[in-house]
Amino acid sequence: MAGTVPHEFAEWGYQEYSGYDPELKPDDMELEAGEEEAAGGPDARRKTTQNAKKPKVHLDPKLKLKGPITYEKDVDPSLIPIVRDGMARCQKCGAIGVRHAFYTRERKYCSLSCARSVEGLAAEPDSAPAAPRREVAHSFSWDGLLRQADFSAAPVPCFRHAPLAAAWDYVCVGLKVEVVSEPPGGGLEPACWVGTVLRVEGYRGLVRYEGLTAEESAGRWLDLCSDDVHPVGWYATQGRPLIPPPVVASRHADWSQLLVKRLTGARTLPTNFHHRVLRSLGSSLREEQVVEVVDKNCIGQVRAAAVSQVVGRRLHIRYLDAPSDDGGFWCHENSPLVHPVGWALAVGHQIAAPADYLERCQTGKYLATDVTEDWQPPLPAAPQQGFTVGMKLEALDPLNLSSIGVATVKQVLGGGYLMVRLETLPTEPGQPGGDWFCYHVSSPYIFPPRFCRTVGVPLTPPHGYTADTFTWEAYLAAEPGAQPAPPHLFQRPPLSHGFQPGQRLEAVDLMDPQLVCVATVAAVVGRLLRVHFTGWEEQFDQWVDAASPDIFPVGWCRLVGYKLEPPFLRVNECAAYCDSFQQAGVDGARLLDLTKHQVLELACWKVGPSLKIENLVQKLRARVAPAQARFMASFKKV
Repeated sequence: MAGTVPHEFAEWGYQEYSGYDPELKPDDMELEAGEEEAAGGPDARRKTTQNAKKPKVHLDPKLKLKGPITYEKDVDPSLIPIVRDGMARCQKCGAIGVRHAFYTRERKYCSLSCARSVEGLAAEPDSAPAAPRREVAHSFSWDGLLRQADFSAAPVPCFRHAPLAAAWDYVCVGLKVEVVSEPPGGGLEPACWVGTVLRVEGYRGLVRYEGLTAEESAGRWLDLCSDDVHPVGWYATQGRPLIPPPVVASRHADWSQLLVKRLTGARTLPTNFHHRVLRSLGSSLREEQVVEVVDKNCIGQVRAAAVSQVVGRRLHIRYLDAPSDDGGFWCHENSPLVHPVGWALAVGHQIAAPADYLERCQTGKYLATDVTEDWQPPLPAAPQQGFTVGMKLEALDPLNLSSIGVATVKQVLGGGYLMVRLETLPTEPGQPGGDWFCYHVSSPYIFPPRFCRTVGVPLTPPHGYTADTFTWEAYLAAEPGAQPAPPHLFQRPPLSHGFQPGQRLEAVDLMDPQLVCVATVAAVVGRLLRVHFTGWEEQFDQWVDAASPDIFPVGWCRLVGYKLEPPFLRVNECAAYCDSFQQAGVDGARLLDLTKHQVLELACWKVGPSLKIENLVQKLRARVAPAQARFMASFKKV
């Protein structure tokens, strides 16, 4: 049962946790009159920091328009309906307009032609290609869920490692953009018209053409970073005219005046928006570079590996000495599992690598492809009077990420790293240290004793104890020489992240890290998030830090060209393991009798796939004999 949160826990941003409400609905969002219907009616109104108020336009007959969003230089500035601080005058032609839509970093010029005509100025063009759209076969589409009135995605700025996270605030409700559409009348040239962003969910936006009412169009869900969406004025720089939809053209004799009214004082995307998108997709690592990474078959050691593929800063890595049929594995370049060349030798961690690799680590004669220690900023230094061997703590189980269990410091390495063993499993004779895992002292996944009890998160007790019989006081008294790690050793800076329960996102299944899945924030405990994979039981949830590089905004997979797994397990996702089951003579009847250990063995000891196959078996059992399945389930954990 949760108790009062201690001072040091409160400083880290932790509050009491009592599970999560599956019926929880996101807060309402405030929309302008006439726009809430497109978002699902009054019941779908949501509060969001991305809202923007649409300015009221009062046109004066003395105003003379020069471009889509600029006025002639001889216009009286006092008549222009733009906030004074947001007004700019072109240093080439003198036109007056919205500063946000001007060109160059200093916002000096009203158009690309003005910027280019100034001698010696290398203006950043606005005609850069958008982020390449890579269509991925069988990738899940959010479109169906986005149409639900209660859909709510975690905002892009919550994901600090995500593309454009630091600059996404200018993408808001009320934003005006130019939208490319199908050629009218079956022509070859695409048409373009201005639209208003009605909702923003991750990288997706609901856009409705100007001049259409809510009854005529609910809007289109678009990828805001794609080449279908551009800043206002972009089409003119391409020498192409804006073409209104037929219903708008038929209703407005002079639709240019409609644009003047709708665009005056409005916000649009920066002119270099697509340049920013492309820059944000860049990775600090490239193919064939060499790093050190955790051994997926023995978490207590690292191995030398080469990057074989980079997609959206996610790395596909293959061990240097792995057999040809080894599939490697995926991780993010900012993952704590990845280290520079020579890291293991420097901190004293166990490593398995070819002899020539170990030799160059010892001599310091690195190759051009070796990633060195200046690749990432250094982690915080460890306290002088820090952790010691034998200290007890609580830690996230690296082999069961839904569980936080009792752990022991088994070894203190250099650079502030610790080797920690979860005490939830019995000690296996044979390879000592094979079940140890490396955490840095600043890791958000290690905690002082009684942390889980304080914030109300279930704690997995040590082997030989149950949740009813375990207490820290009795456990420490029964362990000779055991001492709890003091709270001041856990360097936990507060993190303001903005995640809320019920928000949708895309998350890596860390038990099978090649998969990025449809997920929901099930609970928030300080900077810890409990991520629920849609369609799976709660036992497959995973705890992740709010700054984890393994969670992404809605639309990330489509932006970078990575497959997004659907919410529900399909039988053909297990096809890769059918041969193993068939060779073992597993038919339908025997499949229902397999134990978890047998499934793990038949799945080639891959934890993630085995858990999913076991879950599928459980569902089949329930369908074959529902009453019997419920009866047997009553004996679990007894």
